[in-house]
Amino acid sequence: MVIGKYNTPEAIEAVVLCLKDADAQVRQSALVSLTEDRTMPMEARLPVVRLLKDENVHIRRLASSVLPDCMGLKLRGRISMAGNVRIRAGGASHNQEELDELRTLINGALADADASVRMNVLNASFCYPFALDKNALLPFFKEESDLLRIMAVRAYFSPEDEGKANVGVLEALIQDKSPQVRLELVKGVLVLLNEAEPILRKLASDTDNAVALAAIEGCAKLRIPAGMDLISAALEDSRFNESEKSSLCRALRFYGESARPVLEKALVSGGMLGSQAMSMILGGGFGEVPMELAIRGIASNAIDTRRTALLYLRRHGADVQDATLKEMLNSPYIEVRLALVDILRIRKKSTVGDELAKDLCADDEIRVRNNALRLLSSIRPDGWVDILVLALQEEENRDLREAAASSLCAAPREDKTIEALRAYLPNASPIVARRIETCIRLYENAKQRNKNVVKQPQ
Repeated sequence: MVIGKYNTPEAIEAVVLCLKDADAQVRQSALVSLTEDRTMPMEARLPVVRLLKDENVHIRRLASSVLPDCMGLKLRGRISMAGNVRIRAGGASHNQEELDELRTLINGALADADASVRMNVLNASFCYPFALDKNALLPFFKEESDLLRIMAVRAYFSPEDEGKANVGVLEALIQDKSPQVRLELVKGVLVLLNEAEPILRKLASDTDNAVALAAIEGCAKLRIPAGMDLISAALEDSRFNESEKSSLCRALRFYGESARPVLEKALVSGGMLGSQAMSMILGGGFGEVPMELAIRGIASNAIDTRRTALLYLRRHGADVQDATLKEMLNSPYIEVRLALVDILRIRKKSTVGDELAKDLCADDEIRVRNNALRLLSSIRPDGWVDILVLALQEEENRDLREAAASSLCAAPREDKTIEALRAYLPNASPIVARRIETCIRLYENAKQRNKNVVKQPQ
């Protein structure tokens, strides 16, 4: 249709009129021209939806395939929708009369004789500005196609359904042959709040692990009291692997302190589950955290557990005992030794802390040595200036020399300090060079003032 190539108001008006033509070929050509490489014109959207009642099946198929465009969405590529997610149409404005007509047309098309039309209408359910008629969706629950049943379950639930739905109809889906359908049911019933409990508890014993786990986690999200017992039992069930149990363990966060006994029990089991339980307790929200647990955490093989334990120790650095600090120095994990530097920075000055800081300056890891050299100017242990001067003169790594020079700028301005800084100045970075020049200038000014004082007559 040539007129459809022109994107002008007059051309669009003419094409919309062609949608009502008595000739099926003209109607189909007009519809095709409206969908080619442009957004569906506003004035054409409702007329296109009306074609869902066209006597020609090819026209109905084409009209049903562009329903998202008619709702104000332009889709590109694959669209993946999950659970009860619903995208509201944008760019379209309908009065109540038009909305009622849209609802009637789309719900009516769910019963179309052609399977492709029914699938297209159902597949676009996420973009309608209203919920689909639940009675019109019920026949889809008996379709042979797993995909159709999955889409029907998604479309059945809507945020407007909060706390209400025909639970009896949904319970029939608990026995659906497809695990994907049952999993979609779990995601959808969450909008029913407390009404979802009977369905979720039945699906919690599903033969498919993914469905059972989702149902148990759903109980936890809704804070159903029985959910904590279901999690506790699942954590001891051999059918679930370590990864699945860890996922369930995370769901205990919805129960707060009341879940502490379950976490303590999981903690004893060790492995991935034990590490997850330790991370959660250390993360807070489950009652008092004993320091001993954090100390155990820094020795865990799980990096997430170590990080959570180290975060706790950093927050409570003043309470960390000397024996623990010594253990951290000998840890094989670099993040533990880096955390030790941070803890020494905030602790009160002590002999043990000073010795540990000096030991860290000889660590095998450059990052640890770098942080330790910068730490020296903060806590100033005995001999710290000599350590920095030696690092400045002998370290091969430039970052370490920069760290030593930066810390040395905070040292007392003595001859050996200034001499070391002056020797490094030509190789210093611009930022450190400016600091060194300032130190040298202040040193020379002070030296000159002292000479002037000596020369003054008595």
